[in-house]
Amino acid sequence: RIRELAAHQKVVAIGEIGYDEITPAEERAYIAQLRFAVEHDMVVMVHSPHRDKKRGIRRSLDVARDCGLAM
Repeated sequence: RIRELAAHQKVVAIGEIGYDEITPAEERAYIAQLRFAVEHDMVVMVHSPHRDKKRGIRRSLDVARDCGLAM
């Protein structure tokens, strides 16, 4: 159903996505969400983690670049 909802003309972004504790499970979900956004040419709103913010933001940016998100 997400693909259907994302295709609606009023939907312009995917978010808020990102890390909280920077776990492998969060990374898998984040990558899937980024790939979805790239595939559908959508903007993403990324959440910065509450813990280890500096490392989390750096990781968020690195993964987004690796997934092909225009920055």
